[in-house]
Amino acid sequence: MIRKLKINKDIYSHTLDFFKKRIVEVCGLILISIFGVFSYSLINYSPKNQTLIYKIDEHGTSGFFEIYSNISADFFLQSFGLISFLIALSILSWGINLIFNKKINNFLSKLFYTIIYTIFGCLFVYITFNNSFWLIDNGNSGFIGERSYSLLSKFEPVIESNFSKVFLLLLTLTFFVLASNINIKYILIKIF
Repeated sequence: MIRKLKINKDIYSHTLDFFKKRIVEVCGLILISIFGVFSYSLINYSPKNQTLIYKIDEHGTSGFFEIYSNISADFFLQSFGLISFLIALSILSWGINLIFNKKINNFLSKLFYTIIYTIFGCLFVYITFNNSFWLIDNGNSGFIGERSYSLLSKFEPVIESNFSKVFLLLLTLTFFVLASNINIKYILIKIF
């Protein structure tokens, strides 16, 4: 009787472990599909889109998906500018890591690193090449870049030096790698 009970506990723990891994894999697939939809909406963004300018009505628009993809793309591109594409790559990396590793780890630290590289990246884009004919309202850096530059320029007027640009780029890339959980050593071994 004791042996039979132990086998049932083992079966229960293996079954529970199996379902946990499948749920994490499904979450990874959901993140990869979010990456696809988000990237599609960012690439197909147009500031001349009528759903963003005029009142949305049922006859003048083409579909539910198109309306909300344009609205979300407008929000991200006007807020974060070109750094929105790095956010999309982070989402893809999170989904791939969930599928292969089957574990959710360091979620809060990844979110924190994402916020940090978004701020540094928007600031870098604002300093280097903010003028845009595509993102005409807030430029390539979004309003986050503009606001962070106006805040920092009050305290540190040498923010536009070449050293600051390189430093901001390195900080952005470092925090992007940390947020995306990219294993640089593994990639270098595969390449070379």
